[in-house]
Amino acid sequence: MRIGIAGYGRMGRLFERCLGGRFEVIFYSEHGRSDVGSLEELYLESDVIIVASSIGSTPERLKKLAEISREHGGKKIVFDIATFKSLVIEAYAGFDEETRAASVHPMFGPGAKTIEGKRFIVVPIPGREEDAEEVADFIRSIGGTCPFSTGRPTTGSWASS
Repeated sequence: MRIGIAGYGRMGRLFERCLGGRFEVIFYSEHGRSDVGSLEELYLESDVIIVASSIGSTPERLKKLAEISREHGGKKIVFDIATFKSLVIEAYAGFDEETRAASVHPMFGPGAKTIEGKRFIVVPIPGREEDAEEVADFIRSIGGTCPFSTGRPTTGSWASS
């Protein structure tokens, strides 16, 4: 499984440090390390896309990812880790039906040594509540805990990819 991270800040690097031993991790950034030339390339080359950008650029990145998903399709998981959800929820409008999207709030900061056992809040997108179940399954598969209850086993299809 390949995880694409949009943003090369402290949280993006934390996810790389914690996931890089188990998954291939690639970055897209306009101001730091970038393994691909565009957000579109990041989407096309990733199974999971984490938007770890500044709060100011997160809504625009999500809107662009929605356009890319409509153009190219593909079963992907897309989530942001922005602090303020009111600014990003509406940016999720327009993702294609195959893409699973939810907003995620890690309950820890970039100083964490690991994400293992750390708590994540999964915020469902109105009209896409079932997507949040798959995003929560993915979070659990990487060692995080989610108070969002899916009513399903914690090992989903994303855990075995």
